[in-house]
This record gives sequence, structure tokens and C-alpha cells, in this order.
Amino acid sequence: MKILVVDDDAVCRTVLVTALRMDAHTVVEAENGRRALDVLAIRPCTIDLLITDLMMPEMDGLALIRHLRCSPDLEGVDVIVCSANVKAQGAIGDGEAGVAQCLLKPIELRELRAAIDQVARTRATVRPAVSDVAAARSSGPKPDPS
Repeated sequence: MKILVVDDDAVCRTVLVTALRMDAHTVVEAENGRRALDVLAIRPCTIDLLITDLMMPEMDGLALIRHLRCSPDLEGVDVIVCSANVKAQGAIGDGEAGVAQCLLKPIELRELRAAIDQVARTRATVRPAVSDVAAARSSGPKPDPS
């Protein structure tokens, strides 16, 4: 999976990036939401999953998620939120803003791996169904040119 890790804490970001790369994921990183948008502007369709902190300078995680959901090229990116602030996590709500899961920091790697596996399973079952519908629409009867 291609993952963008966004966290202003360099140590936390390094731990996540290292663990994800050890699990054979392709990982890119950014230190805040604004930098994440720069990364996404360069490669909008290549990121499958965003793992983001909520409390960051310049642009927080919630603003980043809202931007994703308003951008047609980015609305298919899945999101996992990781935050030490329980109150900030409450701002997300269950299933709100298209967030797959919220994890509390310090992050347990087994919990993160389980969340990523869940996202991968969902992508494997939902995305092909969406592709099948799109293919059926495009291969349907063609208008008679006469």
C-alpha cells in the first residue's frame, strides 16, 4: 500500500515510517497538513492511505481531511487518525469525515497494522465493485451513429 504519514513530531513520524517500510509499504512523509497537500499535489492518485496526527502547526489533521474530501482527485484516499488528544479525536466522530479509524497515541504497532489491514480489506472488496460498475457503464450499448 502507498501511505502518506503526516505528523509534526519527527520521532513519531520516523517510528511510523520505519515500521511501515518494514511491512513492505511504500511510505512518504510530511510534517503538517500544508506539506501533506504539497506531497498530494505531486502524486494525487498514488496515495492509498493517509495516516495523520490531528494537532499540528500550519494545517491540522482535521483541515487536511476536509480538504481531501472536497478534492475529487483525493476523495478516494483512506484515512487513519493518530492523536494523543482524546478531545481532538472526538471532533472526528465515528465514521465522520471519511476516517477509517482513530488510534490513540502512543500508537501500538499491532493496532496500526490491524487498522491498515482493515483498510486494505475494505479497499479490496469495495474498490473492485466500484470499478465493475464503471466498466459496465462504459461498455454498455453504444449509440447508433446513423
